[in-house]
Amino acid sequence: MTPKISIIMPMYNSEKYIGLAIQSLLNQTFKDFEAILIDDCSTDNTLKVAKKFKDERIKIIQNEKNLGMPGSVRNVGLNVARGKYIYFFDNDDVMLPNGLEILIKTAEKFDADMVHSTISLHSETGDFKSFNEIKFKALQTGRINKISSDLKTRITEEILMRFTHCALWLSLYKTDLVNGSRGGWDFKIS
Repeated sequence: MTPKISIIMPMYNSEKYIGLAIQSLLNQTFKDFEAILIDDCSTDNTLKVAKKFKDERIKIIQNEKNLGMPGSVRNVGLNVARGKYIYFFDNDDVMLPNGLEILIKTAEKFDADMVHSTISLHSETGDFKSFNEIKFKALQTGRINKISSDLKTRITEEILMRFTHCALWLSLYKTDLVNGSRGGWDFKIS
């Protein structure tokens, strides 16, 4: 059966956090997902910790060589994702139990191509910062020289060119926007 959401998680030397990240996915109230975990040749016990989780929704892929960048590792996940929606999740992230449920209900209610969520940051010492306390530095300024007339394509371009502040891993995307008839994102690092 095809899952509704494909969650793509690059893993690299994250043995300290990976168990909590995976457990937060398995604790989701929304259950119709596959979790594609791609190990990028970790040199610690990341893979060993990940393999302890026995759940049919988890698929673990081991890269034969280190690709070096999360974007390149995400491409591996995109190639095997089967869900109607894609959600990018990092190996040190934790999601509240109803996170996927809220995202998917919103996406379906509005037939949205993308639903963006928010974050809070917690440190190992228990320090907490809400999203609006965090200061961001613009990664790039200017305008896209050639703007598409298609709004969906324009949004995609602005996200990928970093003109719109939107973390890749905070949004749920329709798969055909990312990896299908309207998309075809390829995370190339230059």
